[in-house]
Amino acid sequence: MRGVSQDGESETRELARQMGVAFPLEIDRGFELSRRFDLVTVPTLFVLDEDGRVTRSEAGFDKQSLNEIATMFGRSPVASAYDGNPASKPGCMSRHLETQADGASAPALDAFASSGPAASRIDLADGEDSYEYCYRVFGDALPVVPPTVERVERMLGAAAHDPRQVIGRVPPCYGEATVEKIAANAVMAGCLPEMMPVLVPLVRAVCDERFNAHGVQATTHFAVKTHSAMSREPTARSAAHFS
Repeated sequence: MRGVSQDGESETRELARQMGVAFPLEIDRGFELSRRFDLVTVPTLFVLDEDGRVTRSEAGFDKQSLNEIATMFGRSPVASAYDGNPASKPGCMSRHLETQADGASAPALDAFASSGPAASRIDLADGEDSYEYCYRVFGDALPVVPPTVERVERMLGAAAHDPRQVIGRVPPCYGEATVEKIAANAVMAGCLPEMMPVLVPLVRAVCDERFNAHGVQATTHFAVKTHSAMSREPTARSAAHFS
């Protein structure tokens, strides 16, 4: 068993540290292996024979496929229905197929950090109407309540959590839903402070992989309306404060 990473040395080491990876990891320099195996989706699991020929490939994550492969090697099932993971999960496009751009890459995701960065703040010019600013800049033509510092702090006062505590990571990009950012989005949606004790566990539930928010948010197909509404809020609007 060996893993191949499309990231650099430091990002790969950090991922191995976070995930406790026990098998060897190598860097796919210049995406040579990705091209050799005609890779489309990451992650993809390849089973090779003694001559290095692919006998089976599985894109994304699928418990049934993992257990079938384990059986091929005479092992017991490795994925359980009760291990906290979804039955299946789609992958993403291989990086060698993406449009290459200049500039630094985004920082590596820390999937286990318990504290996240503070929400950004926007200073409006004197005389700028905050409602008109939201309508013009946020751009989705939906009415929102401007998330002023005072309004967000009132929401935070109803939550028994540190404002920077990470409640969940919102698929598909896994941005950190801190208590402060949940409060900012709640203000924009018109929630009252007494709703925060419900909103915090609700966001945690939506971010549970078994809910499959990745599939709900990334699909162009219809989804159950209540699911779509619950999973959309943390990422659809900017979690900023106005001062």
